[in-house]
Amino acid sequence: MSYFSLVNLVLFFAVLPCIFFYHPFIMTVVLCVWVYLFRKYVVWDIFMLRISCKMAFWLFLVSELIVFLTIIFCCFWYIKGSSLAISYPLGIPILETYLLIMSSFFISAFHSNLASVNGRIFVYLSLVCSLLFIFFAVDEFLNSVVNSLCDPYYASCFMLVGLHLSHVILGSFGLYELLGFRLSSFVRWKNNMLIVYWHFVDYIWLLVYLVVYIVHL
Repeated sequence: MSYFSLVNLVLFFAVLPCIFFYHPFIMTVVLCVWVYLFRKYVVWDIFMLRISCKMAFWLFLVSELIVFLTIIFCCFWYIKGSSLAISYPLGIPILETYLLIMSSFFISAFHSNLASVNGRIFVYLSLVCSLLFIFFAVDEFLNSVVNSLCDPYYASCFMLVGLHLSHVILGSFGLYELLGFRLSSFVRWKNNMLIVYWHFVDYIWLLVYLVVYIVHL
């Protein structure tokens, strides 16, 4: 079994039951353990994948999608009786959506101009958008009218948005790594994987935005 599977099994069998039975302290401790395991065994493996491990990369994305869908199920499971979103949908969240859409556009422009000297400009623009997203997401957490202790539904929503935020932070490091792009077969393949990962993060946000914010409109 790969490290990808082991780390995600920790989240699936430890954190998710804490959501259902609503033990915030235990959930926080286990989530910290999961973050440690993810950083120790997964992060650098993602960025140092060999060509023979392409399937592992795609399996990693599939496993991440399953985790997101599971937490989304928790949001729908506990939604009854919750009349407020964690933030006004047409405020900071819609701004975050535009930032990620622009970031996705810039990274696509970079992908189309790999051999161009000016291609790195698009990476810088995409990185700026991602950093602004992180800033607004943290500001949203700090100024939310609710918190994860109010209700299991809000705990699920904050975990979903927070999990996506952790992927944006990880993806931002990947964008920074793209700035060192050189024309070689291995590096080109590696950068393609980073670009695919960033698009994955963008698409997941559209789903998160729909579930966490738009449902309450």
